Amino acid sequence: MFSAPEKNIEQLSLGENLIVADFGAGSGAYTIAAAKAMNGTGRVYAIDVQQDLLTRLENTCKDQHIGNISYIWGNLEKLGGTKLRDASCDVVIISNILFQTPDKKA
Repeated sequence: MFSAPEKNIEQLSLGENLIVADFGAGSGAYTIAAAKAMNGTGRVYAIDVQQDLLTRLENTCKDQHIGNISYIWGNLEKLGGTKLRDASCDVVIISNILFQTPDKKA
């Protein structure tokens, strides 16, 4: 079964002016859906360890005139890897990283 980012984000009922972080943003499907759901307000932090994916996402967002996204190259496996302050986000999306964790039972 494949994920439907727009439908899943719609279920969150994101309001305007929220701070959202997308951990393991990858290609940015959830990042873009969240940014659009907030009607260009607030801020979405797209965080990924792969710089090339962040660069592609940034270019896609520029092409689509989506400006409420910040791109963070960070390693979520390291303490402080998000580069965000503690408790600085209203919503955190972790749609595409759990399969990559080595200790699945934890």
